[in-house]
Amino acid sequence: MFQLEGGILMDTGASDGALFRRQANVGLEGNWGRIVAGRSFTSVYDTVIRFDPMGFAPFYSWATSGNATGPSKYGMTTGFDNLVKYSGSTGAFKYGATYAFGEQSPGSAADSAKVCRGHQL
Repeated sequence: MFQLEGGILMDTGASDGALFRRQANVGLEGNWGRIVAGRSFTSVYDTVIRFDPMGFAPFYSWATSGNATGPSKYGMTTGFDNLVKYSGSTGAFKYGATYAFGEQSPGSAADSAKVCRGHQL
């Protein structure tokens, strides 16, 4: 599977930032779950967005920031570049884990490597 998402500003027709800045990933999916690599939403975001009545309306959402990238009002990060994410389910219980690799060259101090876990019933 693959996913490429970008945005166009409705008032000007201009691009909403870099091409495919929302999601750009490839992955495998089967009975065992799904694994994706690239730019994607975090496992925590996948969990809380289901309970946000404003959904993907970032300027009105409690779960996202104004531009739906980076830390939200409550410190949760919506998505990362260079990420590997696994999601699966057992019956009605859904779970997932995310690891985002930093972008520094070898030998440099790590910059943005992150681990996120999420689960939902």
